[in-house]
Amino acid sequence: MAQARELAESGTVRARLERILDPRLLAFADGGWAGLLHAALLAAAFAPFNFWFFAPFAVVPLLYVSRRYPGRLLSLSLGVWVGVSVFWHWQMLWVGKVSPVGFLPLVAYLSLFPTLFVVLLARLRRRRPGVPVAGAAAVLWIGIEYLRGELLFDGYAWYFVAHPLIGLAPTLGASSLGAYGVGLAVLAPTLALIELARSPFNKLCRLQAVGCVLLLALAFALGGLARLEPVGESREIRLALVQTNIPQDNRTDWPIESRVETLELFEEKTRRAAARGASVVIWPETMFPGYFLDEASARTIAADDRLHENFRGFVAAVRDRVLALSAETGVSILVGAIAYENFEFVRAGGELRDRFDRSFNSAFLVEGGRLTDQRYDKLHLTPFGEVMPYIEKWPGLQQRLLALGARGMSFDLSRGDAPKVLRPDGAGVSLATPICFEITTARVCRRLVREAPGPVVLVNMTNDGWFGRADPGREAHLMMARWRAAELRLPVVRAANTGISAVIDSGGRIADRLDTRAPGLLVADVVAAAPRSAQMSVGELPGIAALIGGVLVLVLGLGRRPNGQRPATHPADTPPNATREPSTGEERTA
Repeated sequence: MAQARELAESGTVRARLERILDPRLLAFADGGWAGLLHAALLAAAFAPFNFWFFAPFAVVPLLYVSRRYPGRLLSLSLGVWVGVSVFWHWQMLWVGKVSPVGFLPLVAYLSLFPTLFVVLLARLRRRRPGVPVAGAAAVLWIGIEYLRGELLFDGYAWYFVAHPLIGLAPTLGASSLGAYGVGLAVLAPTLALIELARSPFNKLCRLQAVGCVLLLALAFALGGLARLEPVGESREIRLALVQTNIPQDNRTDWPIESRVETLELFEEKTRRAAARGASVVIWPETMFPGYFLDEASARTIAADDRLHENFRGFVAAVRDRVLALSAETGVSILVGAIAYENFEFVRAGGELRDRFDRSFNSAFLVEGGRLTDQRYDKLHLTPFGEVMPYIEKWPGLQQRLLALGARGMSFDLSRGDAPKVLRPDGAGVSLATPICFEITTARVCRRLVREAPGPVVLVNMTNDGWFGRADPGREAHLMMARWRAAELRLPVVRAANTGISAVIDSGGRIADRLDTRAPGLLVADVVAAAPRSAQMSVGELPGIAALIGGVLVLVLGLGRRPNGQRPATHPADTPPNATREPSTGEERTA
């Protein structure tokens, strides 16, 4: 008894803190430190640090902290939420300049997902004490990634635990498993081996570790089998990527002088590309320096004598110069511009206002001095960049929120009716053109590739001016394009305003790239290939399976406590009597 009293009175620093501080405050602090360590490890795995091997270990602090304070889950989860928000503050800083009002709500929303992981895992531990949870934790994490990346608010499939491992993606079977499957194959053995190190004599922990390591071995086996597959139909094509450097604040109010300078830049770069033998020249998303490229709208403007002659002349001159450029150089030009249906100016309130049925973020094909009838209209609009998910059903409310959060922007784009690929004349190659954010959405890229006859190249036309000076955001966007290449085993080229324009081979490796925030020209020979990836059939099945597994974790966590006992309120890693005063043998009843 005396020894127990001495231990309780001396104790460790931890024990003293537990006696002094409110248990809720201590739980909040532990959650905060775990969330902060998670944020630091995950940030280190991405640009500009690129310590990719930290990625699977970023989940470990959250796995550990889920063991603590089963009776203080609210305080613990609040601490985790605050801690992990540091990562999202770091990655989303560029949003603050685009929408100061929307920045903090976005950070708060994204920080909820790691917090949800801790809450569900803690409840599972509480209801199933003594059962190894590393495998369930990996499944739960990937399921939550799928929830965030595909289902809620049109999806935000960025900054997954697998993404920094892009250099190993082909080896880890990315062409079969995709980012969700690779993430599970790497995360499960990492967590299982760490849990085994804590309980090396636990048979269930050993069985769990063996199963998770076998999953990793399966991923390697799938990667090896993919490399053994015979090469299908292929064809080489020389492509040229033109990179502009138009700041985004100029794009929202693009002066005539800047439009003319941009047109001259395009003309100069396109002529240089033609001289170097390029057959197709690709311009970035929405960088057409005129107002109307589609023929119907151009004719409407030319015939409307209510408009100022200088404006009508400028509209016609820019369009004519682009068409003439294709005739002069003999190359096909892929142009990013807005397409309109039934555009016209109408008089309202004493002034002329534009009116149209629909507008699209489009990729046009110009060749032989004419605008062809081949056009791809963007299928998946960027959430909160081009459309407000769910809220779009109430246009009036959407416009009010837009005026509050991002004054000067307009969400008036429509989704394309169907996936389409472009076929430049004589190239013998299909160009699948996911625009901007679409390259981060694997299902959209698969839809486009399915439409492509013969060899195909993925062409990502994008405007990354939104990132401002935040180059890590550009690197992350480029990383998503590399994942699509590794998954589909197809080359990807990117033409990006403000960078990063790049050529990516079918293994997800960067063959060549341009510097950020500077105009440039990149000409490269690209080997188009016929689609042969298992991902075309498997798709997001690993993510869906993980989500189902996450729901099972939720159900198990809601089960009855073992033997109907109340959970202990002390941390699971601390002996129950280590910080208690020894009993005097007296009993009190309330």
